[in-house]
Amino acid sequence: MGSHVYGGVTGNTLVWRSGNVTSRVTVSNDDCFPLVTTTVTTGGVWSLTLSNFQNVTEGIKDVPVSVFDLPDGCPK
Repeated sequence: MGSHVYGGVTGNTLVWRSGNVTSRVTVSNDDCFPLVTTTVTTGGVWSLTLSNFQNVTEGIKDVPVSVFDLPDGCPK
């Protein structure tokens, strides 16, 4: 779908379709961080799901009690 700007962050939108479902995801150009996702389902039951990601920090924040163990390939 092309390049867009969200609050000063430039992103790229990708679209894919499967049957009666169309999904779009926009990710930041610099680090591929999700900015917006939408999914539209048509047919017997129509639905629209929209998600905007704002005020987020990339990565996993260290917490006093570990919720899970990071896989070996993930940066710490």
